[in-house]
Amino acid sequence: MAIDLKSLQKNRAKAPRILIHGGEGVGKTTFACSAPSPVVIDLESGLGVLEVPHVQPDTYIEVLDVINALIEQEHDYKTVVIDSLDALESMITIETCTRNKWSSISEPAYGRGYAERTALWTPLWVALDKLRDVRNVIIIMIAHSQIVKVEDPVLPAFDKHTPHLYKTETAKATEWPDVVGYAMIKTYVTADPVGKSEKVARCRATSAGERVLLTTSNPAYTAKSRYPMPEEIPLVWDEFVQYLKNPLKINRGK
Repeated sequence: MAIDLKSLQKNRAKAPRILIHGGEGVGKTTFACSAPSPVVIDLESGLGVLEVPHVQPDTYIEVLDVINALIEQEHDYKTVVIDSLDALESMITIETCTRNKWSSISEPAYGRGYAERTALWTPLWVALDKLRDVRNVIIIMIAHSQIVKVEDPVLPAFDKHTPHLYKTETAKATEWPDVVGYAMIKTYVTADPVGKSEKVARCRATSAGERVLLTTSNPAYTAKSRYPMPEEIPLVWDEFVQYLKNPLKINRGK
């Protein structure tokens, strides 16, 4: 196939796609709702006292209907928040079983149920990409975290915080976004000697309540960024967004 080099175009920056995962009550939803003009697809009634526009679909098909409405209809929303992906996975599980008349996702042999559920996520990713292309809105997905054991062929097995999704869904959910951040309350561990021997110590964890977002890949947690960012940022939208607006200006010491 002949290629005309004059037809090549410069890449145009688009609104960021973001996944935030972490433990309960760390501030993931508050962070997401601090983004500009948000609308929340609230799948687990987790807004609490946050007064933001939201919709509560009951099924996976209704979630897709909401996204398509945001694509097709005029609106002033600049951020779409999905809270949470774990709840969405449960909806997709129900949809998969209903379509196939299974009593559970593990009913069919050889993992077929899980494979079909993974395939059913595809319309979501397609719709979200179209939403970003048509409306140029920020997309923020929220997920809880789980600890999984990683069997590495080079290193001994180790534990890692990852989004609380099935392994194939986790792979796509972390590949698709431009930023994957691990949200946590910063914790400090001190070792207090036990008895008269300083060789035996009891570890004690303390925290000042400082909430942070970790953005760089680490064996202990899943994270990444396609923007130059510090490894650790306060879990505050105004702190985070400066690295999206001016990605070349970065202060590693912050």
